Amino acid sequence: MLFKWSGGGGDGKWSTDANWDVYSPAATGGPDLPDRAPNFRPEAAATTDDSSTGLVCVSSTPHLTIDLVFSRVHVQQLEIRGDVTLDTTNAAIMVYGAAPGAVSSFGPDTTLNLHGSYLGGPGRIDFGGHLEWAVLGGGTATLTNDLCWDVVESYNGLVDECASEPPATGQLRVLDQAVVDVNGRGVNLSDGYDVDVLDGGTLKVTDAGYIAADWTTHIGVAPGGTFELTGDGNVFEGKLGSPSESGILAEFVNDGTVVKDAGSTGISSLNVRYSGTGTIDVQSGTLNVANGTTAPSVVGAGATVGTGRCAEAATCVPDTSGTDLQNATVTLDDANAGLSVVEEQVVAPEKDLQPAVSVDAVGDAGDGTLRLTYDRAIVNQVGYTRVEVFRGPSPIPSCAANGDFPNGIVTACVRGRTRLGRSVQIDIRARANGLEGQWRAQARPHFYRATDPIIGGHYSCAVAPSSYPATVRVPIWHRVSGNVSLYRRVTPTSPQSFVKTVVTPAGVSSMPITVTKTGYVRLGEPSGLYSNLYRVVATGSVKYTRLTRKVSRGKVVTIRGTVTPNRLRSYQLYVKGPGGGLLKPLGKVRSTSSTGAFVVRYRTPGDARIGTWRFAIKLAKDDARGLRPAMSFRAVKVYVAPAPVTPVETPPVSTDYRSTSGPSGLPDVSWELRAAATCNYYVP
Repeated sequence: MLFKWSGGGGDGKWSTDANWDVYSPAATGGPDLPDRAPNFRPEAAATTDDSSTGLVCVSSTPHLTIDLVFSRVHVQQLEIRGDVTLDTTNAAIMVYGAAPGAVSSFGPDTTLNLHGSYLGGPGRIDFGGHLEWAVLGGGTATLTNDLCWDVVESYNGLVDECASEPPATGQLRVLDQAVVDVNGRGVNLSDGYDVDVLDGGTLKVTDAGYIAADWTTHIGVAPGGTFELTGDGNVFEGKLGSPSESGILAEFVNDGTVVKDAGSTGISSLNVRYSGTGTIDVQSGTLNVANGTTAPSVVGAGATVGTGRCAEAATCVPDTSGTDLQNATVTLDDANAGLSVVEEQVVAPEKDLQPAVSVDAVGDAGDGTLRLTYDRAIVNQVGYTRVEVFRGPSPIPSCAANGDFPNGIVTACVRGRTRLGRSVQIDIRARANGLEGQWRAQARPHFYRATDPIIGGHYSCAVAPSSYPATVRVPIWHRVSGNVSLYRRVTPTSPQSFVKTVVTPAGVSSMPITVTKTGYVRLGEPSGLYSNLYRVVATGSVKYTRLTRKVSRGKVVTIRGTVTPNRLRSYQLYVKGPGGGLLKPLGKVRSTSSTGAFVVRYRTPGDARIGTWRFAIKLAKDDARGLRPAMSFRAVKVYVAPAPVTPVETPPVSTDYRSTSGPSGLPDVSWELRAAATCNYYVP
């Protein structure tokens, strides 16, 4: 069925039936079917779906403007030629004809404006004119293979425009002299659709425009084709996202030219899977390519090329992530040069934090700056101030205080290290082709800063561990396997004594430390690098062996247990009535037997509150053995009833409580002892 524009309706509207002559396949003369616009009309008969039989032809020598508003066109093939402007608003044009026999086309003098509209379908469109993919003031336009996927919600489920999902074969080819313009706002590329810029064609992103490309889509630039950024535009990850957290992006194959024009002073990014043999021309500003390689690039004076990936689509400020652990940028001071910046794929040598970044220059690149950015997942293990940059066997030295090179020999120096977002940036100043080479980052062994103390609570307000002696593990990071030794001190300034040496594997591991006395420990490795001093607080432990579960008012609660180490130790009973609050001392300070055994008997008041009471044992300090005061790890729950009951024995029940004595940590620079003004313990 052929739909041919006649304009007989006189209003220039696509949806006016009188503007179309309709021919059946058997027609030999004039139109032989009633006038009807080639629309998809869900309110009419199913025969108005022209996706399998509809052929549309529009041709005009004088200028013709056709308005397509709030209409959805599903046709087999579409041919627009002559001086024709098709102005669409909240509409859809979907073609289904299979190439090569049913290729839709727009001639070299045609214009297609998409105001919040859809264009695509599983068929091929050869575009030879001017396509305004994005129009300022209009809604978001989309090129898509499957309209149903994109607009099912907007039609409220009233109509299924595609009885079955069409194949992902939709393609827009930008022909010689044709221009597709993303003019200052965002557009969508969805559902496996392809946009291919052929020899002489141009896909232009103007000002702050951007393409949000789903991971299944493809943008190709053939030899002689151009992808042009005339402002600070971008290609972002589209709305469908990746099917997993692997960070899969849309495919971008550049066998032609990608250019960021002069005057584009901001940051642009191709957040894509980039490949191809073409070139990148960065005349000003910054262009990042997300997958770790920039390909051969021509970089203008003051311009930047890099491998960063967008952190946020709204701004596209490059940052690292859990799947993109590093990126690099190169900025030239005052020379135009050919550059390539490539993140290698393999960590070599094994001490490197990430694969090396290779910078190659064609000709004299002059002075410039290399910025290496690493994710916090890497640098948090080692501390970013410990990261050293290498281009050979020795680390790159730091620049002078004024940012200059430290002497007349070196060609590169580290100008600074900065935390930004989830990343750490290392800026390297280079001169006289000093940018070229393989840049690697390594870190010295690092001992994690532990809390103070690394076991127990506050020095004078601790909670006893569940057993004695207690063991704690201090995390360690090594790039490769190595020896780590443990040393102990009585005070921060006393001589240290060797305890033991362990072999730690590469990466994050830990050193087990058995704590028998209060004091200080530190870790060291053969190179002479030591950790900070870590305070350890030993308290002993309390184990309940027999206790009362339930008593009536006025009856005796009995609690038996042992204190470890099994020696004479002073202690006091603490109690709290029903409800949450602070444990309060009760009675006088008592002593255990010489083997650490204790028995506590407490007669409840005759008017005691009915409910669950909590009892705990607080150990006094034992300076002779290096033990600090601490509340028992467990509290005993005893239910006080209004009437006499037979006492029942049961194992202890754990109740959490916490110290309210104030801060439990000390900064690295301070190791003086701190005693809390009060030492309170809260039970819920």
